[in-house]
Amino acid sequence: LVTGGSGFIGTHLRKRLAAQGATVTVLDLVEPGSLSPNERFVAGDVRNIRVVKEAMRGTGCVYHLAAAHHDFGIAESTFE
Repeated sequence: LVTGGSGFIGTHLRKRLAAQGATVTVLDLVEPGSLSPNERFVAGDVRNIRVVKEAMRGTGCVYHLAAAHHDFGIAESTFE
């Protein structure tokens, strides 16, 4: 599972994992532009436990790369 798998680092990581034959689940708010046959996309927010459980189904490893990506103007509750 790659949270934030549509972001800059997440995209590079998931593509590398998929190229090595791994089955990859991408959990993100934004759907990736393209997915390989061994990737699946789960739309959602890492703060939603139901979505996280769905994304983690059958997962043996999690790369947590999801983050709010603006340093200023984000409410403190977003980071919590």
